[in-house]
Amino acid sequence: MRPNHSDRPPENPRTFLLEQGEEPFAARLYEHGYRIRPRLMADVAEALVCHKPLLLIGPPGTGKTAIGFALAHAFNLNHYHIFCRKSHTPEQLICQWDDKLRAAVLEAEIKAGKPQEEVLPVLDTRPFLRLGEVAAGYDYTARTGHPCLIQIDELDKADAEGAVEDCLLEIMEAGSVYVPQLQPNPVVGLPSPQAEVWPVVLLTSNDSRKPISEPIRSRSLVHTIEPPKLQDELQIVRSVFAASGGLPHPGMLAQTVKIIQQLRQTPGLKQKPQVRELISLAKSFQARGVVEVTPADISTRLAHLAKTNTDRAVIERNLALLHLASLTPQPEIDQEVQTLCAR
Repeated sequence: MRPNHSDRPPENPRTFLLEQGEEPFAARLYEHGYRIRPRLMADVAEALVCHKPLLLIGPPGTGKTAIGFALAHAFNLNHYHIFCRKSHTPEQLICQWDDKLRAAVLEAEIKAGKPQEEVLPVLDTRPFLRLGEVAAGYDYTARTGHPCLIQIDELDKADAEGAVEDCLLEIMEAGSVYVPQLQPNPVVGLPSPQAEVWPVVLLTSNDSRKPISEPIRSRSLVHTIEPPKLQDELQIVRSVFAASGGLPHPGMLAQTVKIIQQLRQTPGLKQKPQVRELISLAKSFQARGVVEVTPADISTRLAHLAKTNTDRAVIERNLALLHLASLTPQPEIDQEVQTLCAR
């Protein structure tokens, strides 16, 4: 869990949305480096108002993970964050008994002279139950009355049998999980599905390994993120740079955009660069004070662009073409960048 900033109280994004509206909500996210597109804003609003998880589906690098960090920072929320792996088990997300601690306490108490029948009930209480990130988020909201953000990234990379997805169904539906052995209250999470304050739940999927199950989809609002158009992409870049304290040089940014656009049209490149790679490359140029991008500037930054050795070889063969594309006037890009950096 990434804790919020203790010097200021957490805000309820649902309350902010209902009182202020979608435009100020989007502006708050923009202040924290995320430009949200109107259709996604509408779905975020519905998820908040209806206490529904939001499932974001789209290719890597399109901002699925970034919106979670922006929400957490903008409203100062505790951030319970899981990057799914094939090795994840349901217990790691929800809860499991700490059997080593229970065995150690049982042995120590019996050695101290306590009857076993007195000790065993104590071992079924909350101090011996280890909560996973998902259940811990719901438990935090139940205990404090404050929302938090629960973000489960790349859910499609969880186990192929679907056990991880299945374990989420109960808590997504009821806001709690039932642990029969737990004493004195076997419920972990919200006291009832009618609770007034819920965690904000964000699920993401690249849809690359397996489709998300129908039961998860039916309990969520589903939004498919398409790669942004040029104007939207530049607005995203501007919001990121503005949040970090300064706009990029317009000439450098125009060249960077043209490099990325050319790579997207390059035959043989398996993983086409998205907004994430555009921002990463532009930030590198900015940090090194690059104003006019040279072939050497590109060749020394292939790690920002190539995610496999095969893709790296493809880019290396096309360095001259990339540099030429970056210098070629493209009125749409040149004008958009000049307008953007002049604001």
